[in-house]
Amino acid sequence: MYELAERNKLDPLEMYELGCMHDIGYFLPGGDNKTHAHLAYEHLKHKRYKYADEVRLHGMYLKFQSPALLLLNYADMIVDSKGNIVGLEERLKEILDKYGDDSEVCNNILVIYEMLKEAVTTGQLKI
Repeated sequence: MYELAERNKLDPLEMYELGCMHDIGYFLPGGDNKTHAHLAYEHLKHKRYKYADEVRLHGMYLKFQSPALLLLNYADMIVDSKGNIVGLEERLKEILDKYGDDSEVCNNILVIYEMLKEAVTTGQLKI
């Protein structure tokens, strides 16, 4: 996120921090794939974190996304579960393999995948 922030008129340090913080909910009691974003949001909102809403909404399809949320969703979709930068297609395959093609998670991710490809194509997201 740090490297892509300036291209998208965002503060690199703030985006680096957002990238680090967005999955903190996995480390909170009850944190799992379905609850981590909300748990992280509650934790960060309490601390008045500037991007708490982006943390809450990451991984969800929304017609409008703030530039920070769009970048966060992109970064989340190019890094695999081991922290390696793999690209959109490989990450999508990893998610489909993990959750199954017809799962709710995968249906949502497929829509986000298409949205991200369009955002890059139209220049809304500069990579």
